[in-house]
Amino acid sequence: MVQRIVYDRCTSNNVFTPQLYQQGLGEYAQLAWQSSNKIGCAVTTCSNSYTAVACEYNPGGDAVFTTIYDIGDPCTTDEDCQCAGCVCSKDEALCIPPSTKLTEINISAEFIVCPSDNGMTDEVRWMLVNTHNKLRTQTAQGKAKNAFGGFAPKAARMLKVERHDNSLS
Repeated sequence: MVQRIVYDRCTSNNVFTPQLYQQGLGEYAQLAWQSSNKIGCAVTTCSNSYTAVACEYNPGGDAVFTTIYDIGDPCTTDEDCQCAGCVCSKDEALCIPPSTKLTEINISAEFIVCPSDNGMTDEVRWMLVNTHNKLRTQTAQGKAKNAFGGFAPKAARMLKVERHDNSLS
């Protein structure tokens, strides 16, 4: 759904326009922002019937007059990724940057599972990361549907996002 909103309004050259920004679609464009490779998400329950989820990406995107992603065939070799140390995941059609490895870090359990019991657990964090990567794979493979019965253009060199629990620096 969110994916369709962005793809339905993107220009043919896949540039993030002032019109997209004014329509409030910057946050949604981040789903497909080619160069973003880190994601951190939070969840909060605002009332008995409303739960909000927000994600931050690094590097940031949604800069007006910049390309959301390069249109072209997805990677099939590491060289297709055109980034130092990247590895092409053919199955996912995503480029994996060398830093895309979750390493064990010595932090408190309160940080891993939110102490406020708001529903943000490691399982939810991984679900959000995996969902983002699934959407990015669909985009790279040209399988992201739009509302017109067609598909968004294939993405060349789309990066896989990694879970990032600390600051997104």
